[in-house]
Amino acid sequence: MLHFNTKKVFAFLSVILVLSIRTFAAGADMSKDPGYLSGEKTFKTNCLTCHAIDKKVIGPALRGVSSRRKEAWIIKWVKDNSKLRAANDPEAIAIYNEYNQVAMTAFPNLSDEEIKNIVVYIENAPVAGAASAKSASAIDAGANAPATEEVSLWLYIFVCVLLFALLNLLFSIENKVSRLLGKELINWNKINATMFPIMLVAGSIYIYYYFTRYSPYTYFSVGSGSAHGLILDDMFMVTLYITGIVFIICQILAFTFPYFYRHKGTGTKGFYYPHNNQVEFWWTIIPSIVLICLLVYGLKTWNGITMQEKPADAYEIEIYARQFDWTVRYPGVDGKLGKHDYHKIEGANTVGMDYNDADSHDDITNVGEVHLVVNQPVVMNLRAQDVIHSAFIPNLRVQMNAVPGMPTSQVFTPIVTTKEMRARLQKEHPNDDIYNDWNYMMLCNKICGASHYMMKMVVIVETKEEYDAWLKTLKAPYKMDNAPATTAADSTSNKTTASN
Repeated sequence: MLHFNTKKVFAFLSVILVLSIRTFAAGADMSKDPGYLSGEKTFKTNCLTCHAIDKKVIGPALRGVSSRRKEAWIIKWVKDNSKLRAANDPEAIAIYNEYNQVAMTAFPNLSDEEIKNIVVYIENAPVAGAASAKSASAIDAGANAPATEEVSLWLYIFVCVLLFALLNLLFSIENKVSRLLGKELINWNKINATMFPIMLVAGSIYIYYYFTRYSPYTYFSVGSGSAHGLILDDMFMVTLYITGIVFIICQILAFTFPYFYRHKGTGTKGFYYPHNNQVEFWWTIIPSIVLICLLVYGLKTWNGITMQEKPADAYEIEIYARQFDWTVRYPGVDGKLGKHDYHKIEGANTVGMDYNDADSHDDITNVGEVHLVVNQPVVMNLRAQDVIHSAFIPNLRVQMNAVPGMPTSQVFTPIVTTKEMRARLQKEHPNDDIYNDWNYMMLCNKICGASHYMMKMVVIVETKEEYDAWLKTLKAPYKMDNAPATTAADSTSNKTTASN
């Protein structure tokens, strides 16, 4: 006779019900909705450095914001939260105080529709766990790795402990039997000596396998997109070949000597060779000369890159770093970057432009992406607001520290547009979807705080025409902060004259 446990049956049905509800809730697919896609792109470009959807980072978790705040308020907050505080808005002041009076970056360039689309994306984005699983699957598929089932960590630990205990038992038995017989059952000296060349071969195969499998995903495989990057790559390869050959020779000798010179039984005697002045002279002087040559070569290359004069046809941009985002400032039609003063950071002036300097009136700021002109030198000036950051653009071979109170700069020339590099990579890897949305990226290469890993920005290298057209879509913060008030037309005035 069957006997049902009511509590277990109820629990089982509850689990089925919850899974069914989750499946039904996940049924609405927003991934192809235009508003969702637009919001996703805008969010990742402008918001991702400080916000996550389901957890608190620099700012609060954003999921559910549409139920906590009115749409009109959200739009005003995103465009310029300082105006809300100036109007004594209680919610704006409360948020400002909750986050230690650190003002959120203003985004006056975003339209109402773009902000609404961001909210659509936030409320319909997949949960963090599902996104991580999807990303992991995409990476595995991109690397052509076979799918594997998740195995409990505790199972691995149990198996390892069991194997260790079994080996310990076997060696204990062998040791006791050897003592009873008065001789070694296993020649450990020969086994240890033999394991050295075996490990050399096995390790070489292991290194070769992982190198061939993952080297296409290193930034060296992409190639340099800048003029000086080609020189750096040549220097790197020369150093790699010289040191690599020495490394391989040393490893072969280190792993084969224990085998060839192992103890081979009674009657053999080791040859004692303690000193040789001539050998020691040559193995000291030759590496010293090689290392000095590499040092001079590297120093000359580095100085040629970092200490060059500003080219006559170069234009300037400024990268302003703070935890945990980048703001880019471009010169306006006058082609000059105005002066700056951190005391003047306020409202749309997020980088402290000094409006007493007329050159700053037409300067333009942008967050989320930096645009560069192909085949034209650029002077990248850097400043930092809080701690040391480092602007690192791997595929342009660019890196320079951004230090508070000490402006720095680097001059370089991009030679391959984003579109050209992406097309080349897609052609070289036709079966790898990871290159369909490939971009140059700028990362922070100094550990600058808890959300350091999120401090990144897309770098777009484009033609001069595309750059100028994009720049025209932005507005200067000075003009937004000092927009003239529109005066109402005087309907009582009458400037018509009667004809005779």
